[in-house]
Amino acid sequence: MQAGEVIAETPRGQHIPVALFPTIGINRPGTERWPVLMKELDELATWVRTQAVPRLITGIELPAPPLPARYEISVGREDERSALPSGLATSAAQFDSDRLGAAAVRPEMVETIVQMGNSPSAAQISAWLESLSDQDLAQMRELRVTATYEPEIVLSNFAVLGQMRDDARGFSGLPVDGA
Repeated sequence: MQAGEVIAETPRGQHIPVALFPTIGINRPGTERWPVLMKELDELATWVRTQAVPRLITGIELPAPPLPARYEISVGREDERSALPSGLATSAAQFDSDRLGAAAVRPEMVETIVQMGNSPSAAQISAWLESLSDQDLAQMRELRVTATYEPEIVLSNFAVLGQMRDDARGFSGLPVDGA
């Protein structure tokens, strides 16, 4: 985008919610490539954590397990090495990707699940989705897009959506199908 470009138009007097999640690219010198900055930084951080630091410290091939991307530092410990196995391998870039994905998918999932038979109300589904962390919405990664009718993908998606509907029913205090 360039300064002054129109990013959205709405009829005069109407309020339409708009969310912007800009993607920032970085130009690699001497190329026309503009990779996404967050992905480039994630790859660099992963390489430093899994390759460079372990080799610099040990002087040998990669030790196992790899260093975690994060672990709780606000808790005092006698031995910080004991905290490393409890750390998470999920990077900040993945958490950010999960956050953006969840923000985009929550409203759509309400509309999709409410249309299924035996579904709770839209308000109940929305409350259930809001109660989940961004990482808890990992079920949605199991949904696959199909441009043509591919029975195995459609059936798989239907099963995932059915499980989500049942989870929303359980959250709402409604009996779950088959229970």
